[in-house]
Amino acid sequence: GGLLGALFVNTNVKITMFRQRYIPVSNKYKRLAEVLFVCATTATIMFFMMSISPCREIPRPLRNGAVKLAVDEPAFEYGVESKDQIRTEFFRSLYCPEGQYSSYGQLFYVPLAESFKFLLHLGEVGEVASDHEYLFSVDALILNFIIMYALMTWTYGIGAPTGLFVPSLAVGGAMGQICGRT
Repeated sequence: GGLLGALFVNTNVKITMFRQRYIPVSNKYKRLAEVLFVCATTATIMFFMMSISPCREIPRPLRNGAVKLAVDEPAFEYGVESKDQIRTEFFRSLYCPEGQYSSYGQLFYVPLAESFKFLLHLGEVGEVASDHEYLFSVDALILNFIIMYALMTWTYGIGAPTGLFVPSLAVGGAMGQICGRT
């Protein structure tokens, strides 16, 4: 983690020096063009990752219809009362056939804060399943970690308020899952 933090700082210093030279703060049109380019690139990457996603079966505890969650069964999100709601909200099919969900789409085709929430809490959805089939695959976690780390490093310092707190939490959540599962 410390080495990745040092790499982030070192890389971001070089990117900032590049920006000072070729995209000066005084030139608002170049700054706007950079922001639009970063947005378009990020959206393209996220859509591409979602479109190449492998399809996985919906977790076993969520396959049956709209059954209320049992009192002793842990709820994933406040306000979600049925397994049907969990299935439709958190296991979106996107380009997958009925009864399956997009493995990468859960991480890449949702807002970053929601992706972070999935990394932390998605396993709570079906704890009655002993085989943990609802966890993200290691390849999805590694891709998420690499892509989000690279985008976080690139976007920090552009001419728009992007923030660093939620992206660093999401990258740390992916790294934690990778370390915990390997």
